[in-house]
Amino acid sequence: MTTLHPAHDVRILGKECRTLAAAGHEVHLAAPVAEEETVDGVAIEPLGYVEIQTGPVGLRRRLGAALAAARSSGAELFHLHDPELLPVALRLKGSAARVVYDAHEDTPVEVATLGDGGLAARGLGLGWTAGLAVLGRAVDAVVAATPRVAERFPAGKTVVVRNFPRLEEAESFGGPPLAERPPELVYLGGVTADRGAREIVEAVELVPEATVVLAGRVQPPPLAQELRHDRVQLAGWLDRAGVAEALRRARAGLLVLHPRRAYVDALPVKLFEYMAAGIPFVASDFPLWRELADGCGLFVDPRDPQAIAAAMGRLLADPDEAARLGAHGRELVEERYNWEQESGQLLALYERLSA
Repeated sequence: MTTLHPAHDVRILGKECRTLAAAGHEVHLAAPVAEEETVDGVAIEPLGYVEIQTGPVGLRRRLGAALAAARSSGAELFHLHDPELLPVALRLKGSAARVVYDAHEDTPVEVATLGDGGLAARGLGLGWTAGLAVLGRAVDAVVAATPRVAERFPAGKTVVVRNFPRLEEAESFGGPPLAERPPELVYLGGVTADRGAREIVEAVELVPEATVVLAGRVQPPPLAQELRHDRVQLAGWLDRAGVAEALRRARAGLLVLHPRRAYVDALPVKLFEYMAAGIPFVASDFPLWRELADGCGLFVDPRDPQAIAAAMGRLLADPDEAARLGAHGRELVEERYNWEQESGQLLALYERLSA
């Protein structure tokens, strides 16, 4: 169940639900969709709304819809994907149902660093720390997307299931040799100031041969005006076929997130999708990212457009080096950083809960 994510979320439907259904579990996904559909054995069911309304009224509506869907489902186990579903989890545990919480992100850090990270944001962060502590004690199990996120929950009931690419899908990412591609770099994900959008555009100005595709929703929308450039394409949100097409065209991927606490210990799936596609990347020089992917791309200060531009220019000017870096990334994905290996943790958890 998700009240906030799209039904076709890659982690929720594309990986977890499909994996559980393929293993023989009966899987229904309650989500904000307009109509029922079935995808690879997963029955997607509407929660009764599509647009996400903000504020207390919207929250009450979402929680009411979630609780009603849960009560009418007849399900034996509920797998919840949003921290706002804490009250629903507690109600379900009161009826003796088994409940799993899926922690995609470090919510307390996310909210504490919003905006200027002032007193109000830090207060919200403390509130979420307390709320997730209650949630961790109440539910039967927690699925955490990263080891750092897992540290917030009881070790005995928490498993780490990292959001790595599916090798099956990664086969569609492969394109022609890098030297035969246009001098294009791609960024996949939300397009925001703290994810380096302005620095990317400034860097493009310094690399005359480069073009960039920013593939994601621009937030806030007025930021789009600042990003207008004749060599920058604002592609908007792409479905999985669109992502594959963008990766097949690109000479390199971009991931120059600012050093916010919420980012430095994250495992952004786009980094591993670049590696799965066999293309090098220009990424923020965060210790964790360098530890995992050194030798697969170039690491830079994400707040320095000149450093970003130098790395972009280097990869475009030397396709042989770019190909070596990309090939090493692909090799690591095949050996370690893939969903096929991670999914074993999820299936083992469900076996224990079903016993």
